[in-house]
Amino acid sequence: MDDAIQAAVKNKAWKHSKGKADWVVACDCDELLWSNHLEEELQYMKDNGYTAMGNVWYAFFGESKPEYQEGKLLHELVKRGARQVINWKDKNIGKIMLFNPNVIEDMKYEVGCHVCNPIGDYKLYKSDKVYTFHIDKGFGLEYKIKESRKRAERLSERNKRFKWGFHYKYSEEEFMIRYNQGIENSIDLTTLS
Repeated sequence: MDDAIQAAVKNKAWKHSKGKADWVVACDCDELLWSNHLEEELQYMKDNGYTAMGNVWYAFFGESKPEYQEGKLLHELVKRGARQVINWKDKNIGKIMLFNPNVIEDMKYEVGCHVCNPIGDYKLYKSDKVYTFHIDKGFGLEYKIKESRKRAERLSERNKRFKWGFHYKYSEEEFMIRYNQGIENSIDLTTLS
């Protein structure tokens, strides 16, 4: 697992959408962009010259890994989530992952891809109607520890040298403290509209 390679991929892959798409979502496989208002939010952005969206992030905090249920979305199964701050430049939004590929020249995602330094016609809209749900191994404390240990074993030498992915190596006590804080601060995600 090499965060520098992941950032390079994220900085390059979306560029194939230039001239082919109005909007791009550059997310990881453990991130879900969700909204009942996405089309109207995108239209608002277009009408008002916004070229990128920042939104609120919630990390899932369930008691166990959910079982698939026909017709149910993941946040309807896990149900609980706590606000997650992953963008140190702007703590009110998460990673900027939705943007217009035709006017942004480069997103310049940094390692971890939570922070970027866009180049081009960059005008940020902060939505309070679009959410990102971060799976972040939030399916019970035992599952979180087990999955984090797997990731810690896969860290590249570069990750280890620069201490990228250090949180995968927390002690069990640190995991428990952080997990309990998340449960305590969690809300019912099904109430979001």
